Amino acid sequence: MGSKFFRRDGKFVQVFETVADLIVLNFLTILCSLPVITAGAALTAMYGGVFRLKRKEESYLVKDFFRDFKSNFKQSTVIWLLALALGVLIYLDFRIFSRIEGIGYALQIVAYAAGILVYFTVLYAIPLQSRFINPVKATIRNALSLWGMKPHYAIFVGLITALPIYLALWFPMVLGVYILLGVSGTGWLCSFFFEKIFARVRIEE
Repeated sequence: MGSKFFRRDGKFVQVFETVADLIVLNFLTILCSLPVITAGAALTAMYGGVFRLKRKEESYLVKDFFRDFKSNFKQSTVIWLLALALGVLIYLDFRIFSRIEGIGYALQIVAYAAGILVYFTVLYAIPLQSRFINPVKATIRNALSLWGMKPHYAIFVGLITALPIYLALWFPMVLGVYILLGVSGTGWLCSFFFEKIFARVRIEE
């Protein structure tokens, strides 16, 4: 039984290979996200690699990553920059509203809700872009529809994505693990939810 465990098609080897591939994907994603504006394309390419790993497709990890990065660059960058711009605007509004007495608290709640809307929409739009060929407008519309359709999935995806980042900011040891495996690892976990969603609903073009 032990020899089967360490065989090429054994569980141990499969897990080891998957983790190794995720580490490579993580490195490529962080590297290609350093200019910040390219992070959308990098995350889209990362999800492309994650989905191929989950489906156990034969692929060239690095080559396919850069192919996805290039082919999705324009649309992913538009989605990413739009989300960044809205995020900055919402943050500034929140700061301004915090200085307003009376109605300011209600306006802060509106800004907070808008921030949640943008956060979940971009979380869904990036993997959608990696799986389906659609105009940016259709991708955003589908993202809004999907996370609103299954909000409990959205909560899990949001927590899986945000919690490691929060912990990495406060604990140096967690930061080291996140740099090694955090981005692709959270993408891998989120992909279980995305695969179920994408398999059960019709994606509008």
